[in-house]
Amino acid sequence: MGADTLLSLSIELPMQTFRRVLILTHRYLGIPLSLLFVLWFVTGIAMIYVGGMPTLSAQARLTHLPSLDIAAVRYTPAEAAERAIVEEDVGESAGLIRGAA
Repeated sequence: MGADTLLSLSIELPMQTFRRVLILTHRYLGIPLSLLFVLWFVTGIAMIYVGGMPTLSAQARLTHLPSLDIAAVRYTPAEAAERAIVEEDVGESAGLIRGAA
């Protein structure tokens, strides 16, 4: 055996061992974790359809919202609507140019 062969064997053996350990770890961790995720998905769907999901009333949701800072408003409603129309038109034109329409 030459020096090159010994060097390649000394590199290949740990890599083969690492690969084997990685595959086995992936297999034996993947099985229980996939079962856990399937169970999590099924219970989530059941909670949606059975009604176990928590709900908030509109009043409770509004009481926890931060108050609006009116001084931070930069545009009047008319200016905001005008800007939205202009940006929408530009988006449609860009879609036509790219062929997305």
